[in-house]
Amino acid sequence: MSTQSQRGFVLPMALLALALAAIAAFALLQSGSGRLKQAQARERDLVADIAADTALSRLSYLISVSPMTPRALMMPDGPAARRVGDRPPEVALDGTSYTWSEGEEGAPDIRFALQDEAGLVNLNAGDGAVVARLLGVYGVAAVDAKILSDTLMDFVDADDLRRPNGADGRAYRDAGLPPPRNRYLDDPREAFASLAWSNKIDRRVAAQFTRSTAAISPVVQFNPNTAPSDVLQAVLDVDHTQAERVRSSRT
Repeated sequence: MSTQSQRGFVLPMALLALALAAIAAFALLQSGSGRLKQAQARERDLVADIAADTALSRLSYLISVSPMTPRALMMPDGPAARRVGDRPPEVALDGTSYTWSEGEEGAPDIRFALQDEAGLVNLNAGDGAVVARLLGVYGVAAVDAKILSDTLMDFVDADDLRRPNGADGRAYRDAGLPPPRNRYLDDPREAFASLAWSNKIDRRVAAQFTRSTAAISPVVQFNPNTAPSDVLQAVLDVDHTQAERVRSSRT
């Protein structure tokens, strides 16, 4: 092989080696950059978690010591921060969104909302008509809403009587499902274990229904001062406009 041909062969090999080295260096830089971004993301997540835990602890403390009206939690910000007789800031207990700020540089703001369960539709109250109207607010057809409400009432109550559109233990056995609960719910999501609820309600309606319902003692009285608009429509049997009028008039 001549010297010229050797040179012609060595030059491409050298360029190839340089290219491979450049690719390896770029990959190494990319890998280092990726790890740095991951570390920065973990640091941001940690800061956010600490801020959220701090806000939750302070909110829990304020809830336990602050005075409360039928519609809101009064949030005193210290005797030196307001004149005697001034009304302290309040946090409505109707799901209104608020921002909690620690006021420290770099500390993230925390968004939170408080909802009084007495302002929701209580699934343990045994009022199937209210449940059917709430489903109707979310667009469920009246026939299906009646079936779902009767089925849920049969699922919760302790007797063996079957409502016109409900289901008894035999219907659950025929469907290969566990027997009805026949006692109060501990969580609104347990409603979806009743017959027909898993296949007659889509995810959107399920999320809305769960957000607007509670599973508390049936003796707890409904609180219209903290009820969202959809709950007011169902409980008071009014339309959206009338429900908003009720919301704007409460003090």
